[in-house]
Amino acid sequence: MYLEKLLWECPDVGRVFLVVRGASSGRPDVRPRRDDPSDGRSEEGSRRGEAPASASTSKGASSSSSSQCASLRGWDRPSGWGEDAKATRAPVGDDDDDRAARSATAARRVDDLATSAVFDRLRERHGGDTGLRALLSSKLVAVAGDVGLPRLGLSDADWAAVTDPVAGAQIVVNSAATTAFDERYDEALRTNTWGAARCAEAAAALHRAGRLECLIHVSTAFVNGERLGRTPEATWTTGGSVKREMGRGPPGPSVSGRGGGSGAGATAAPVTGYDGLCPRREARRARDAARSARAALVRAGLGPAAAGGDSSSAAAAATLDPEPLAAALNASMVRLGEGTAKRHGFQDTYVLTKAMGEMLVSEACSAALLETGRVLPCAVVRPSIVESALREPAPGWVEGIRMADPILLAFGKGQVAGFSASTSGLPSGDEGVLDVVPVDAVVNAMLAAARAHAPAVGNDASGNGGLSDAASAVGTHPEAYHVATSVANPLTIRAFVKAATRHFTETPFLDKRGRPVSVSEMRVFPNSEAFLWWAQRTYALPTLARRLRGLLPGGGAGSSAEGGNKVGGGKARRRADRRDQIAERTLDQLRYLSVLYSAYTAYPCRFDSSNTARLHASLDDDDKRSFGIDLGPAGGLDWDTYLADVHLPGLRRYVLKGKGSAPSSKVVAAPATPGGEGSGGSGSSEMSEISESESEGEWA
Repeated sequence: MYLEKLLWECPDVGRVFLVVRGASSGRPDVRPRRDDPSDGRSEEGSRRGEAPASASTSKGASSSSSSQCASLRGWDRPSGWGEDAKATRAPVGDDDDDRAARSATAARRVDDLATSAVFDRLRERHGGDTGLRALLSSKLVAVAGDVGLPRLGLSDADWAAVTDPVAGAQIVVNSAATTAFDERYDEALRTNTWGAARCAEAAAALHRAGRLECLIHVSTAFVNGERLGRTPEATWTTGGSVKREMGRGPPGPSVSGRGGGSGAGATAAPVTGYDGLCPRREARRARDAARSARAALVRAGLGPAAAGGDSSSAAAAATLDPEPLAAALNASMVRLGEGTAKRHGFQDTYVLTKAMGEMLVSEACSAALLETGRVLPCAVVRPSIVESALREPAPGWVEGIRMADPILLAFGKGQVAGFSASTSGLPSGDEGVLDVVPVDAVVNAMLAAARAHAPAVGNDASGNGGLSDAASAVGTHPEAYHVATSVANPLTIRAFVKAATRHFTETPFLDKRGRPVSVSEMRVFPNSEAFLWWAQRTYALPTLARRLRGLLPGGGAGSSAEGGNKVGGGKARRRADRRDQIAERTLDQLRYLSVLYSAYTAYPCRFDSSNTARLHASLDDDDKRSFGIDLGPAGGLDWDTYLADVHLPGLRRYVLKGKGSAPSSKVVAAPATPGGEGSGGSGSSEMSEISESESEGEWA
């Protein structure tokens, strides 16, 4: 959506470089994927991904260029990455045929953008599909690369074009991410941590040439990990961790020359022998762990031996199935990430590796200051749970099933009674909140921050736009912006339940026979155990009862009243077996989501958004109408209206494509922007058995 907003508000923008990771013939993927290689986004990413990585100019800047850094996954990790990939230029062979194939794939990805509903208002402005394609062709430059590699994995020619001191990019925006909470540790490090460093590398090259206006790094508000209470907007620096702030960090190897905290202002007593997080150390740990795990699995007979063995072992290896090795290796690397996250005070691998990405961006800013004597203008945008648009490009617009959506859809279909949200760790009287933010607010924050931090705009040579004295005083730590609502406009669990219940009561789903699905008030279970006990009683016990009846004399499906004759009994058994299979899969999915999301329901941390409020206040009246990020009630964000009348109808329209909805269901008009007219038009794995929909997601 960032790209759409940019082209809508800034029609005079110059080139936009799209760094896309295309398919290649040079390296097959030996890892079982949960995502479609042709799409490049994981299923979790479609529910809870980041904004499509991008970069551009802000409103009013003319004839300037842009750069987009997107992580589109399509093959396995290259042999070298992170700090060890110093000589690597591309993820596969750099021959002309391979480069041409990857460039062609990148160009096709850009062409596919024109089919997205996100561009509907641009399509109308430019006279239909032909005009939209002409616009995109004139603005977008697709270059094949990989954010996890040095110089973004670009060819020499593409790197020169992106970093050209006269015609190269001026604003770099990185929001490439693998967003699965339970991703392999090495894969998450590669994209979320080192991908941030590689985009900062491109920004530093432009900064040296005097070309850079701003680096926008999109992180997540949940990098605050297991902190409690109101948390300030401050970026992580190497050596920090939540456990260290709390004075209870685990023992670990020393990091020579590294120290300091997280930048969050914590003053807990240091823990002897614990130096916090170091991205380079973690990259080495992940690399060594992967090698050790692979070797151990091969010795156990789960996969082929390493190359270089004798001919007999090579022949034997050719007959082995690589799937068990890949599955076991994946599981080992997932456990490593989860354990490391808990060890340092983070809830999962995703937020751990995003926090370390911030550390490397901070390091790049420090290095740029030492090298040039000028601060590299940079802002870190931290959205919370991003859901559908409040106003733009259309109320309710969304692509893909996001974090809260599987449970919402399952509730509307009568498949779950509610969700679990433990408030045991919250202060007395705190009923718990869900920190949700509309996607268009995140995009507005990115554009507003890019404009505010450009030195020429803020008249501040420090590159901090005059917005804050804190970053200027330090000179190296980027300004952080929580685009979040838990402080500015809390969405209580009670309000969430009320809105969801109202929506599905007033506009229920229709079952396969066209009958409305009746729902009771959404339940909030006090903990995961209570929710799973309900799920067991609902899905497992009926299956068990049917199977026990089948063991009794005369109790088989073929002899039951339902079955009748032998042929009918066979059909009844097949129907019963199918119901049992669906129930088992649904129960497995509920268990998985209950564990995975337990850290995010009734989250004990509250995200202070003072910097974001100051950013909004710094805009003039016209820009507030176009790029406003007032997430309070005064900004038009009423939770009952947003959830019941905008988000859920949008989910049913844009993701479910109207399936299971009455023809009259529609998205309501968004509230007008304060001071002007409304600017919008009208309008994981995925829980396949529960949602019964295809996820096509982009997460902003």
